[in-house]
Amino acid sequence: MSPTLTYELHVLRGQDWIIDRVYESRDDAVREARALVAGNPQASVQLVEERFDPLTGNSQETVLFRVQPVDKGAATFKRRPSPPRPARPAGGGIKLSPAVVTALAVAVAFGAGLLVGLR
Repeated sequence: MSPTLTYELHVLRGQDWIIDRVYESRDDAVREARALVAGNPQASVQLVEERFDPLTGNSQETVLFRVQPVDKGAATFKRRPSPPRPARPAGGGIKLSPAVVTALAVAVAFGAGLLVGLR
């Protein structure tokens, strides 16, 4: 399975960025973010790309752009990748610790060795 991409439109409420809407299309998300800023020049808006890998259960966020008025309508644009965040629960996914994965790999290798030895 390939990673899934979604685009989250965040707005600043007090000190916190709140997800306002989520899009599957980057073009739709950018268009909506620009319309939101055009309609309210004092709005603080950021667009975040989230890449979720269903095989690992990990997701990574990248802030594509952020508009935060500093002084009388002036805006700053910033781009920075966010660090990967912990895996979110995926419907019934199994999470194995590195020790369990290592033990399983040793067991499989040992079993394969026995099969080859029986020939």
